[in-house]
Amino acid sequence: MGRNIQFKVNQGLADPVTADIRHKIFARRRPQIEKVLQEQPELALHLQEIKTASRNNLSDLVEQAVANMRANGIKVFRAATNQEAMDYLLSVIDTGPVVKSKSNAVKEIGLINKLAERNVEVIETDLGDRICQLGNIPAAHPLGPAVHVPIERVAQIFSDNLQEEIPPHHEAIVMKARESLREYLISAPVGLTGANAISADTGSIVLTENEGNIRAVTNMPRKHVVVAGVEKMVATLEDALHVVKTAAAFGTGQDIGAYVSVVSGPSGNKNVLLDELLQGQGPEEVHVVLLEQGRWEILGESVAHALACINCGHCLRVCPVFAEIGENFGTNFFGGIGVLHSYIRYGLAEAVKGGLELCMGCGRCKTVCPNAIPTDDLIKDLRKKVVADQGLGWKKSLILKGFLTKQPLQKLALSMAPIFLSRNGDCLQPKIRNITSRKVPLLNKKPFLEQAADRVPAIGQKRMQVGYFVGCLNNLTYAETAMATVVLLNFQEIDVLIPKTQNCCGLPLQANGDFRTAEKLARNNLQAFNEVQVDAVIYDCASCGKGFEGYPSLFQDDPYWRTIADGLLEKTYDLSSFLLKYQQLLPRRALRETVTYHSPCHLKQGVSGHQDRKVLQQIPSLTVKEVAEDTCCGFGGTFNLQFHRLSGQIAERKMAQLQETDADMVVTSCPGCRLQLSDGLHRVGAKQQVVHLSELLLRSFDMEREEM
Repeated sequence: MGRNIQFKVNQGLADPVTADIRHKIFARRRPQIEKVLQEQPELALHLQEIKTASRNNLSDLVEQAVANMRANGIKVFRAATNQEAMDYLLSVIDTGPVVKSKSNAVKEIGLINKLAERNVEVIETDLGDRICQLGNIPAAHPLGPAVHVPIERVAQIFSDNLQEEIPPHHEAIVMKARESLREYLISAPVGLTGANAISADTGSIVLTENEGNIRAVTNMPRKHVVVAGVEKMVATLEDALHVVKTAAAFGTGQDIGAYVSVVSGPSGNKNVLLDELLQGQGPEEVHVVLLEQGRWEILGESVAHALACINCGHCLRVCPVFAEIGENFGTNFFGGIGVLHSYIRYGLAEAVKGGLELCMGCGRCKTVCPNAIPTDDLIKDLRKKVVADQGLGWKKSLILKGFLTKQPLQKLALSMAPIFLSRNGDCLQPKIRNITSRKVPLLNKKPFLEQAADRVPAIGQKRMQVGYFVGCLNNLTYAETAMATVVLLNFQEIDVLIPKTQNCCGLPLQANGDFRTAEKLARNNLQAFNEVQVDAVIYDCASCGKGFEGYPSLFQDDPYWRTIADGLLEKTYDLSSFLLKYQQLLPRRALRETVTYHSPCHLKQGVSGHQDRKVLQQIPSLTVKEVAEDTCCGFGGTFNLQFHRLSGQIAERKMAQLQETDADMVVTSCPGCRLQLSDGLHRVGAKQQVVHLSELLLRSFDMEREEM
């Protein structure tokens, strides 16, 4: 399992040119999509309503749709298994050529390979898919399969195929591609498509596109074959049209696709006199094969949320792992959402094979998904199944169940650090082969929890009492950050309680599927903060906030602890959100410096929201220069250890962005991001310092304290 994934990662990293192209294309497309979505904020919310209702009533919708399609003259086959679907399709498609449009469902069952074995030629009519087909190139994206292919290579592919010289110009390539496809579209007896949506009330198949090829594929051949999963069902034709409208907005940044086709049955207006002379009057037969394999079985599982996916591909444009290694993250389906699709259709083993370990849990996909599919959380649920079946493995057990959960082992590690780490200025460097260039922060002489008092009193008259959650990295390496946070709260006339029995938030265990140990850690933290009387609980690590956010789901079957978890979550804040809500005293000391800010991924989707930039704006004379695009740093906790090269490559792109700002320092609010950014800047020879937000804020308060 591990070797297979490492091979795929290495294969992806071996092609930096393609990765560069992906980054450029994705960066160009994202602003277009964001603009359309800002103008139509209701699109996603209504889609979520439609898809939730469809999932909750899927059985009834399938029955209604099948009845209406058959009433319309469509031949419908419900395939309980992919093999049943294959057998039916091979009986229907007995001759070629077959002209095909884009279809994940066709890919799911492996139909094209089976047709090839029977010498039935299949012609991809989507231009991107045609490029990949002729060039024998793996697709790079569900909507833009050939975005990674340089135009010179595309020109050469068509030149070789058509036996004529075609210049590397878009217009020339498109013209020749159309000419070469036209004869196939006119002569092909079978058209093969998927479906964007199927309306139960009218029995209609709805498809959207921009090239016009689907319109031709559904009208020119005498036989139209549709392959679609039952999850494509929606209640009404109006709902189906909303699905394709949303797919266009999130997929390509359009109000709606250039073409929307509604297929409700075979043609009823054929002119017999023209029948021998002209195709294009619509199909004589329409076959719909509904794929059911895996769908019904998972309706009771959390992963059923993935059935709402409309294949817009927008999540892939923000996935830091997919951007680097492309199709190597997934099998028949791409990225984290693709891993979920693999599980639903083929089972857990295929999900593991596709890259279950490769999701770094940044959660960026969820923030842009029109259906708000919590892909990162669903990935954790699948990892939980793997751990229940195979265990955590000795390496992860040593780090996660040993080092993070047992304070004696932490102390032992601190004492043994000089054996494995050598001091180099203000940092440590590993003595381990292949990673000696890494920068590791100096370790605390003692864990912060042993250094700090149980209670640190307010400066001035006490008006509140809060609990402070320290987090593992602050406890072991960044004591200065922890102390800065405590003193900042003291400046706000707040007593800070630091329960000494608190431990790791448990996110690393959740992320790796060890929910049993995560529950133990969560229960201990809940008890630690429940035993003290506090008005709020404050954290200054975005990842810890994500860990807390997962507590209620850990205890979904335990009402007692679930109630305590919900209560804690209601009064848990990241530092900035708390300061903006409760602070009495604003920073007054001018800091005439230029900084750039890195947003931790987990804070963007955390329990309290992202408020760091507003806090930075309070510091007098501070100049904040934004990066061109606030991307992930590539840390990902244990991901950084397991996929070090990939993590480093993601970080390298981030370093280039940070250096372009010419800022004096980089500010962040996650110790994990701080570690990754410091290491990355060190490796590229940059002089920018990385500081935690609380440390920078404290500098703007210190002078004021002296003047008081």
